[in-house]
Amino acid sequence: MPDLEALIADPDAAWLLTERLTTLRADDPQRLPIRAALARICTAGGDRIAAREHLEAAYAMALKLKDAQASPLRRQLALHLLSIGLPALSLPLLREALLDAIDTDDTLMIVSLGISLSAMRLEAADWAEAQKLGALVVSAASRRGNWLGVTDGLITQSTCLLRLGGPLIEAIVLLLHGGQRLNKMGSPAAVNLIKARLGELRTEHSPAVFDAALEAALARLQAPQPTGAQAT
Repeated sequence: MPDLEALIADPDAAWLLTERLTTLRADDPQRLPIRAALARICTAGGDRIAAREHLEAAYAMALKLKDAQASPLRRQLALHLLSIGLPALSLPLLREALLDAIDTDDTLMIVSLGISLSAMRLEAADWAEAQKLGALVVSAASRRGNWLGVTDGLITQSTCLLRLGGPLIEAIVLLLHGGQRLNKMGSPAAVNLIKARLGELRTEHSPAVFDAALEAALARLQAPQPTGAQAT
């Protein structure tokens, strides 16, 4: 039989990996890379049920062994559970995965996981947590130059601000200020999304109410800053 590394690298070796798995003791550390490889193969092949089984087993073993693969496997399992329609099971794992990304300052994962989590919290009407996640996404996406990510976070923040009883003018100021910055960064796609969100707010709050708030927001943004204030 080929060595284990060769089997893991072979996308067509699922049956050989499965056979190898049956010969190993339940506590054999070699089961971890085999399970992880089988999860990848099953995912690529569309067998999402088997992929879940292998991911869960690999993650459990990584935790037991205190293996470095625990963190990426947790993230993979969380996203897999979300993709197969099990958000309740995915949620605690996503939260832990996001904390991992924050600890390692992995801005790519902060943006990706933050957007997924904020969407889930919006759906659950957990406005406070979604607002915090939106701010986190804006910060991380800004550092990456991911202007669409910044836009997603700004829209989330403005939505939550209103749902939590904040004034319409504050939500508009947030979007306009962000839109001005995105325009300076040369991201027309992001600016158009901001404009679209402002259009939605105009419909939701009636044109007269929105237009008055918009005028006040524009006046605030155009007002001279106090002496010593820092431009943002």
